Amino acid sequence: FIKRDCSLSRSAFQELLRAIKHLANLRELTLATSIIENHANVKVLAGTLKDLQKLRKIDLHCNRVTPKGCGALLKSLQHCDLEYIDMYGLCISKGCFQLLDSCLSRAYKCERICFGRCDLSGFDMTRFFVSNCLCSLDLSFCKLTDRDGRTLSLCLGESCTSLTELSLTGNRFHFSRCPELLKKFRALPSLKRLDLSLNALGGCAFDELFGAEQDGEFRGLTTLEELNLQHCFIGNTGCFRLVKFIKNAKMLKNLDLQFNMLTCVGVNRLSQALLYNCHVLEKIILHENDLNGDLSSFLNFLSHATNLKTLGLRGTCLNLQTCQQLDRIIPNLRHLQTFDVLEMYMLNPTYFAWEVLKQRKPSTCHIMCLRESSSMSDYGPYPLIYPPLRKTEEHHDMINYLWTWRFPKTVDPNQTEWGNSGGSESDSSFDSRGNGVRTAEWKGSESDSDDWNRPEAAASGSGAAAGSVRVTVNAAADR
Repeated sequence: FIKRDCSLSRSAFQELLRAIKHLANLRELTLATSIIENHANVKVLAGTLKDLQKLRKIDLHCNRVTPKGCGALLKSLQHCDLEYIDMYGLCISKGCFQLLDSCLSRAYKCERICFGRCDLSGFDMTRFFVSNCLCSLDLSFCKLTDRDGRTLSLCLGESCTSLTELSLTGNRFHFSRCPELLKKFRALPSLKRLDLSLNALGGCAFDELFGAEQDGEFRGLTTLEELNLQHCFIGNTGCFRLVKFIKNAKMLKNLDLQFNMLTCVGVNRLSQALLYNCHVLEKIILHENDLNGDLSSFLNFLSHATNLKTLGLRGTCLNLQTCQQLDRIIPNLRHLQTFDVLEMYMLNPTYFAWEVLKQRKPSTCHIMCLRESSSMSDYGPYPLIYPPLRKTEEHHDMINYLWTWRFPKTVDPNQTEWGNSGGSESDSSFDSRGNGVRTAEWKGSESDSDDWNRPEAAASGSGAAAGSVRVTVNAAADR
């Protein structure tokens, strides 16, 4: 029985729970995302769970339940041999530890345990490993301390042969103070997804996980498919230490290194290692790293990453030369589904290849640029040209310019229809936030306004337009 995001009155919800109570053979119950909103509902649910002797899967994530209510729910689940427990975001804390312990003590066949955003500081971590079938463990944002990390390290190892997913995002322990935990990650024989984001992993901690740069061949984590190290402050030094791991990670598909203070030096060094497995990698995220410089090795890697589906370069300060090279590479990435360049902060105006649309169905690829994500069919066959962003002493306030470019269904830029010659600018209006927005509709050729950097291929013509491209850019009000 699954119920998510529904809008029911208190009485209707309680009647629903009482009806569920009679489903003696019910094995799966999902009541997620703010379904249980008050103590009265919790009380009825706890009474219902006591009668569901065959329940094996319980999903209550993201419900606003008080610690007292959490205790009542855990107590009602003590009789169940659960195989799936998801209580992400519930107010489970020290007062519920004894009940939580009793609940987990019967979970001999549990495959997934998720207690993300529950305050588990001081809880006996060994209770999570009662099951020999455990495949997924999510302890993200659980306020775990160094002591909890050391206890957790005693549980991990070759005995956890079935563990494939582990998330320790955003906890309070310092990996440099419990290096034995990082070593145990390397000993997990089946681990496929490791999420250590929002943790400090610099220096010696990184050495414990991926080995020091001067060490020999890296061993371990050979089955890893997804590695999330965003916001880990690894820097270029961390990239250098990742090289040996990347070379041996034959199955790595997803790599997330956003917000890590990387520069072109580190990314280029890492890209040389990624070439060894470039045909396997499907996703690489490098948001908010300073990549203003030579990215020749990274671009070379992209040209060989034929199976890449997601590329994230948001806020990377790419220069004009790199953007022009990307313009030639992107059309050849046949499997690319998401190219995230939101707020790229490019130093110069640039464009992306119109060939992308010519070679793909509109529904197969999404490109996120400027402020919004939109189907590429909404943008049509550009090149998309950013106007020069020029700041002057007299004009330091920002206004929005909205261009509407008319084009026929054909994707050949040499046949692009710009309508009648001459450009016209409408009166100022207001957007949904009440800010002034100046709207300009351009129907002229490139010669009408050179400093707007119109596409060179634009040509005047006649005929009805089949669509329009609308692009909103924050530009300095120097015009």
